[in-house]
Amino acid sequence: MPDWTLPGWERSPPEAGPTFDASTARATPAAFAGGVITLAGFGVTAL
Repeated sequence: MPDWTLPGWERSPPEAGPTFDASTARATPAAFAGGVITLAGFGVTAL
């Protein structure tokens, strides 16, 4: 059977690198922003 008749059966290469859930994608920038705000607070307090 020609390849064009079975488009859903194509093999795809394995995913490279880490994979993330949607919740991880939301939590990571929030954690980073929280850390930046904390460091900024320490900087303002030190001055």
